Amino acid sequence: MKPFVAALLSVLLFAFAGSNAASAQAPPRGEMFAGQTEDGDYVVVVRGDRGMSRREVAASAMLRAAELTLEADKQWFIVNSTTTRRIDLNSA
Repeated sequence: MKPFVAALLSVLLFAFAGSNAASAQAPPRGEMFAGQTEDGDYVVVVRGDRGMSRREVAASAMLRAAELTLEADKQWFIVNSTTTRRIDLNSA
């Protein structure tokens, strides 16, 4: 089941990337952090810029995950979990 989910996510990602490649602008990226855990998994965190929607932040995280996959000479990646939340910077 997991390989099927990874394949489906990859197809969706490439379809999304192809539709953005046709447009003149790159998608909003936000501030990104990526690191590798002790287990060898990668963690991608994106802090969206002001005005970015949750969908744009999630798309930026998926794009970074795909870039990390290609940099590691791999073909697939699996998203284990996702979390999005709005943070009030006045109280943070």
